[in-house]
Amino acid sequence: MSLLLKNFTSIKLSLLICISLAGCLLLAGCAMNLNHWKGQKKSKLVSTWGSPKKTISDNKGGKIYVYDRSPWETRTNYLGNNTGPTRLIGFYINKRGVIYGWKELPLGKSLYK
Repeated sequence: MSLLLKNFTSIKLSLLICISLAGCLLLAGCAMNLNHWKGQKKSKLVSTWGSPKKTISDNKGGKIYVYDRSPWETRTNYLGNNTGPTRLIGFYINKRGVIYGWKELPLGKSLYK
């Protein structure tokens, strides 16, 4: 019986490791999906994601286009209604209109002053 318990514990540990690795790869995949925007024109971003919720100066002569969420994410309440953004995404656009980076921005009212 002891050998069976050891094997079962080993299987549970292996499963936990696999699930953890899958989660890390999923998060890395989301980041890579946004990294492909680097070097793209802002017109392509706007035609894909729509108009930004807010535009902020990047203090380098460019702009930060702020979107409420990435297009594949929503947050819903128990009734299934959309309750707002899951995160804010800022795309950094230089003065030539080329995206040079992106960043997840904190949720909060400071961006909307």
